[in-house]
Amino acid sequence: MKKRITALTLAIVMVMGTVALAAGTEKTISVTAMNMTINGQAVTPTKSNGEAAEVFAYDGATYVPLRYLSELLGIQVEWDKDSPNTAKLVDMPTGLKFNAGTYTGTAQGNNGPVSVNVTFSEDRILSVELGEHHETYYLIPTPQKVIPAAIVEHQSLAVDTVSGVTMSSRAIINAVADAVKQAGADPEALRVPIDKGAATQTTENCDVLVVGAGLAGLTAAIRLKSEGLNVILVEQLGIVGGNCIFSTGNFFGPMKEEDIDTCVKTWTKQTSLNTPVPPQEGLPNMNKVEKIIHDSVRVVDYFENELGFDMCLTTDYTTTSADVTKYMLRPTAEYERYSSRGSQICFALRDKYLEQGGDLRLNTKATELLKDEKGAIKGAVCSVDNGTLTINAKAVIMATGSITQNPEMLKKYWPMRSGDWFSTSVGSTGTGLEMMLDQGAVMWDTWVTGTILVHDTPYLVRTTVDGTQVRGVKSAKALHVNTEGKRLINENHSREGEFYTVPDKASVLIEIMDTPLLEEVGRMDEFEAKASEKGPFYKADTIEELAEQMGMEPAVLRATVERYNGFCKNGEDEDFGKPAGSLIAIDEGPYYAVVDTLVGFDITGGVKTDINARVLNADGNAINGLYAVGLASSRDFFSTAYVGGGSLLIGATMGITAAEDAASYIGK
Repeated sequence: MKKRITALTLAIVMVMGTVALAAGTEKTISVTAMNMTINGQAVTPTKSNGEAAEVFAYDGATYVPLRYLSELLGIQVEWDKDSPNTAKLVDMPTGLKFNAGTYTGTAQGNNGPVSVNVTFSEDRILSVELGEHHETYYLIPTPQKVIPAAIVEHQSLAVDTVSGVTMSSRAIINAVADAVKQAGADPEALRVPIDKGAATQTTENCDVLVVGAGLAGLTAAIRLKSEGLNVILVEQLGIVGGNCIFSTGNFFGPMKEEDIDTCVKTWTKQTSLNTPVPPQEGLPNMNKVEKIIHDSVRVVDYFENELGFDMCLTTDYTTTSADVTKYMLRPTAEYERYSSRGSQICFALRDKYLEQGGDLRLNTKATELLKDEKGAIKGAVCSVDNGTLTINAKAVIMATGSITQNPEMLKKYWPMRSGDWFSTSVGSTGTGLEMMLDQGAVMWDTWVTGTILVHDTPYLVRTTVDGTQVRGVKSAKALHVNTEGKRLINENHSREGEFYTVPDKASVLIEIMDTPLLEEVGRMDEFEAKASEKGPFYKADTIEELAEQMGMEPAVLRATVERYNGFCKNGEDEDFGKPAGSLIAIDEGPYYAVVDTLVGFDITGGVKTDINARVLNADGNAINGLYAVGLASSRDFFSTAYVGGGSLLIGATMGITAAEDAASYIGK
């Protein structure tokens, strides 16, 4: 666009004389008539009906017919009959010719085919509408809105994808390309990169900068706005929600004060279960644990009475939580059929923040923290589309998540889970933690992982369009072994899967069952349909054949099975104490096995902070102006095991805590 403008030389020459024109019926003005030349050639501008139009000057401005001049510069003017006083300037068509009409294009998406309905005129793409698809219900809305609008605006397929929803974004673009081809044009001609102009460097100021728009960041930003502060919330992806949008949406914690003690006891018990994570003195930090559980009641009150949310116990909608320790945002009709409702609370918080007039910057990645001469944090440098943005702030709250999408950091800080699959946000790259380490923060030396088990491709663990998850229905009655055929733990252990670790590879456990047991647990049809020598479901006439299919030493698996069967016969598990009621012998073929892959949904660790979320240095002193919340600082709430719903509780309570302390710090 700029090249065309540079190549076009316009000359407008003043002609002496005046013309009286009426502006509406209220004002008469005097103007100076002008002549116009283009590249030295005199021209007469025209109206849309072809009649000559006058060029004139008035009050220091020159007036030329908008359509005439715009189209000379390669810009098209559109008028909407419903908004007759508004002109829309858009790029001119690319020169392609289409067979006018509506076409349905299709391309492969994340979960299956994605179709779009594209309407063309002879020289333009007029509209793009998403058709049938099976994309993840809480991820697709953003690209569904953004990608079609960008394609129509730029008349191009070289539009940016929505970071965090890349595969679905590409599917929409490729489906439009399919429709372009059907309309008789070459889609490659529309893939020419869009000229974004020269790189920019800008600076802005605010009271508090919040980095990361997950649950913790959104909660902190809303609390700050309610204090009347100037807040900028930046998010490196094109969507909000962080890890929370992949969650069930269940918060651990009480809704009422009378349930606080019960929740403290339950948290302490669940986080102290025996796992491969070594116990550490002082963990969990009970001062912090008791704080967030007490603050849970305040969060519920704040969500309900300040933000207008309807919170309820999860037992209102599910039988998986049978007590008062879990609550959630009451599902709307849209969300009632889904098992994963974390996106509902995140999107509700986003909408509330925007209603407050909140400043949300998507696709804005913080890369470096700024500090003053005394070492206090005073803002950050951010990478934005086509340039950099420096944000000066009086305090910075880091809500940047964990390291699950950074293999190098995972291997360095938590090698036990190196190589594992994680169903977490692609934004969990650890860059925020690295920024804080550069300013003297201290990382925890052990971490805790929450896991689920899946039978099929781990990538499919993400919730599908119908709200179900491709996760294993692990049977505690089965015999569980590792890849060597050895049993490691009581199969009834709630975090049993965490014992089956494989360094630098996806960690798995293997369920072994015989025919009667498989029939008892009601999974015979599933195994019969899926069993093959390629796995992950296996079937064999003997234990030895089963071991060979899975690459195990047959004698090792045979010895494990025989020892286990002995415990079943005697009614006592001498190795791990499995209850007698769950001890069922594996002794009647055919024999079956399924490989359950461990998929992490949270990893708690991050940098060390005090009870007010202030980041600490190696001397244990707070780094002025710097806060870390959510998974960016979560290790000392846990001992050896993760507590379900814990990360949501930490995010909401510590987000509010950091916001209130930051407001006090800057003198609000």
